[in-house]
Amino acid sequence: MLHPAFSAIDCYQPGLLSEAPFWRGHLPFAGVIVALLRPRLIVELGVQHGDSLFTFAEAAGRHAPATMVTGIDAWQGDAHVGDQPHWIHARVSARAAKFPNVRLIRKRFADAADQIEDGSVDLLHLDGGHAEEDVRADLSAFLPKLAPDGVILMHDITAYCQGFGVWRVWQELAATHPVFSFAHSAGLGVLAPKGVPSALARVLAGDDSENHALATTFAALGRGVLTRFSTPDQIARAERIGKLPLPADLAPDTQLAKALAEARW
Repeated sequence: MLHPAFSAIDCYQPGLLSEAPFWRGHLPFAGVIVALLRPRLIVELGVQHGDSLFTFAEAAGRHAPATMVTGIDAWQGDAHVGDQPHWIHARVSARAAKFPNVRLIRKRFADAADQIEDGSVDLLHLDGGHAEEDVRADLSAFLPKLAPDGVILMHDITAYCQGFGVWRVWQELAATHPVFSFAHSAGLGVLAPKGVPSALARVLAGDDSENHALATTFAALGRGVLTRFSTPDQIARAERIGKLPLPADLAPDTQLAKALAEARW
């Protein structure tokens, strides 16, 4: 019998998906991790169009009704995503109003940190600034907010674009903490920096064969979402990230190396 969490694979609403395709491949896993962890509080840094935020909220509504989801973003853009037109925040706010478990904070991350209680966040999604110094600053500001067995999701760990430094920070974290890596859809890292929650103990135990199978399974599921709910242009934009050359100084991490070779797109 399949674990009940797998019924959360479809916890996203295609009608709510934005034009941005880069997180689309992780929507199935987003539903599953919420169903597994049943977090009290999810905090997302970098909401932009809200695809991941509303997937977390939808999964929580079905599988963890007590979960609150807080999205933090200034909606001002940066060097990588460009300026953000005002309608993006307006549209996200209108969608958020339909979810009783969603709260939006329109501030820069450092300015919003004091609105999140220390030790209260069970699932923290980092998808804000992509420069190395920005990622380090976000971790510094929000790591104290994480619960003792809280989990961090870090997007863009395999986005080797010019100016992106997420992968460098991820390399350091993966060397010293329990982690799991998805290589597809610009990469998603799963990190337990303080303590491993029981629901993810097996995933974060580091069994290469099991983790490789899990990574390829969710890459295939994500590919299905991308192809089913995306235009040809959106598919091409998402795939372009996966075709960028690997940095010469990328550490040969066994788990991620296998995923990069077989499940990166």
